[in-house]
Amino acid sequence: MNNIANKINSIFLRKYKDENINRFDNILASGNLQSLKYYTKGGALLLIYIMIVRSMLLNYTLINIVPFLIGICILLAVDFCTKRALKNGKNLLTYSKILTTTFSVTFVGLAIFL
Repeated sequence: MNNIANKINSIFLRKYKDENINRFDNILASGNLQSLKYYTKGGALLLIYIMIVRSMLLNYTLINIVPFLIGICILLAVDFCTKRALKNGKNLLTYSKILTTTFSVTFVGLAIFL
């Protein structure tokens, strides 16, 4: 799988062959974390809205509320870690990968639940 990804990257980046593309990693990771800060807040509000509407339509059962509460807690934790990572400024690429993956898995998991 990595061979395929490397081949695709080499095709797209062939005009930058002589440049060091890795120097942009921290800049891109920082921008990604800045965006993630806003997505987590919006995502948490969206989950609260869906939880309330779903609870009103399907009664207030525990199965209708708990997955959304877990998702909201995960998003708030991602938001907290994102702010700490941006303030710290170290290992931005690693934090960006981990937090973006956590954000994505949370929404995919809730989409499967729905």
